[in-house]
Amino acid sequence: IITGLKSNLIEESVDVILSGINDGGNIGTDIIYSGTCAAARQGALYGIPSIALSISFVHGNAEKRGCFERLAQFAAKNLPSLVLLAGKNGCASFVNVNAFSFSSWNGVRLTGSLAVRHYDDSVEIVHKPDGDGMQSLFYGKEPLSSGTQDSDYSVCAEGYISVSGVMVEPVHSELIDGISFSL
Repeated sequence: IITGLKSNLIEESVDVILSGINDGGNIGTDIIYSGTCAAARQGALYGIPSIALSISFVHGNAEKRGCFERLAQFAAKNLPSLVLLAGKNGCASFVNVNAFSFSSWNGVRLTGSLAVRHYDDSVEIVHKPDGDGMQSLFYGKEPLSSGTQDSDYSVCAEGYISVSGVMVEPVHSELIDGISFSL
């Protein structure tokens, strides 16, 4: 995004950034690790309305092409509304769109919160098959998600497309008084 916006690579001005459609959901705390959301966040930091789109392939649904096409059609049909949401508050947020890979969706819902995703993953360090060094093997399980009824995960699980606003700047937490440090 930075290269495209800050170099002469793109000669025209950029009105909106669509990032995705990502093969895999960016639900709740997944946005921390997501390159799709990072591109949308970066665009919003430059004052450009930005939208991240992702599909979470669940329930053994292997019919990916149709899901991508349907979400692309949704984005195209609703682009003015998505851009309006993304430009809200001077691009202080980006829009994060998620859907599960159902054969059809019940509709679209704006979310009131983002889910927290809990991962129970493991990593095994092994010798490479050719004997030249080590490699790590990552074993992921389906994450557990928690959140309110109006969280992005709950909305997707109920068969809807979720549309969430995500603030681009980190928010600090309050510190505990009475802790001292020394040099």
